[in-house]
Amino acid sequence: MQQSHLDHLNEEKLKRPFAALEEERKILEDEGKRLKEKAE
Repeated sequence: MQQSHLDHLNEEKLKRPFAALEEERKILEDEGKRLKEKAE
């Protein structure tokens, strides 16, 4: 029982940074598109 609780905590810890990375990637993509449009 204790082990599965730890696994769950670790999963939660991994999900958070992963979601943050997804968010950052979206922001960078939008920024890239904006800069491209500006350059044209």
